[in-house]
Amino acid sequence: MFTISDTLLKAISWTLVHTIWQGFVLAFLAGIVILTTKKATSLLRYNLLSGLFIAFIAVAGFTFNYEYQNENTESVTSLNFSIENMQSVWKVENGTVSNNLSVLVIDFLNENANTIVLIWFIIFCIKAFSITSNLSHIYKIRNYRNQPVSDYWKERLKTLSQTIHLNKHIVLLESQLVKVPSVTGFFKPIILLPIGMLSQLPQDQVEAILLHELAHIRRKDYFVNLLQSFAEIVFFFNPGVLWVSSIIKEERENCCDDIAVSVTQCKTRFVHALISFQEYNMKNNELIMGFGGKKNHLLNRAKRIINNDTKSLNGIEKTFLSIAVCAVIITVLAFGNSKMNPSENSFKEKRTEKTT
Repeated sequence: MFTISDTLLKAISWTLVHTIWQGFVLAFLAGIVILTTKKATSLLRYNLLSGLFIAFIAVAGFTFNYEYQNENTESVTSLNFSIENMQSVWKVENGTVSNNLSVLVIDFLNENANTIVLIWFIIFCIKAFSITSNLSHIYKIRNYRNQPVSDYWKERLKTLSQTIHLNKHIVLLESQLVKVPSVTGFFKPIILLPIGMLSQLPQDQVEAILLHELAHIRRKDYFVNLLQSFAEIVFFFNPGVLWVSSIIKEERENCCDDIAVSVTQCKTRFVHALISFQEYNMKNNELIMGFGGKKNHLLNRAKRIINNDTKSLNGIEKTFLSIAVCAVIITVLAFGNSKMNPSENSFKEKRTEKTT
């Protein structure tokens, strides 16, 4: 029968705990990027934020390896400062040694590592099932209830691809299962358009929309979006990670908007295309990158294009980042970040006994 060692469970548990404050640090750094790049291009902001996001994932991996190695050497996870400061951690009351809050929290996390990992794993499986459903939906819309477009639009798509230096075969289909233009697939990308869109919208608006979708393909955004979806499932409990991921998605759309506008050389045309899709209800499928979005999101994209505005932090986001910074500072001051091994613990207890 398959069993998981206590060493692995404790390593996973402590990794999950550490990624909470690491996620707050990630959010704080992302906030600094947003505030200091108001005049920068969407591409620069996207690259910086994506770099921070990938760095966080790497740090989480190193954290797990560090915790696992420590558990293997039978060290006790602790966040105390030093031997000289142990009197602030261990107190003598009625001839016995008692733990302060930091030690109690650490003991609780060590003793309940199995429960923490079990709860996380159950929710993780539920979230992972949603990705399976999304993949099933993608397979369905790629292979069912769609039809090829006319030769004219096939040629136009090829021309537009060459315009943005995309040398790849792209399939363009009309689908009865999508409500907004969407691109799916990494190795064999397909652009799906709602049935009737080609005949209902002006040609210049359709071309602007196609340029946006082609930009996703040229930038290989489908792969990055898939990575984000996986990270959001693993760190579903982490508000900092979820917030930064949402900002990255916004900036990704802005990057593609900028590419489309640079080709069309007409902001008005692209804004009209955005407005035309406010009436569509985007199907909730995170693995498909659609042209449209929620009404407010489309409106913000239109304002950004017209006024050359970049995203700043609103009141709620500033409050969140302030709380995140305070939480990290309190955690560091309360617990520290060193390790205490059993021999040190025994030594300190003996010192305390002598004082009694």
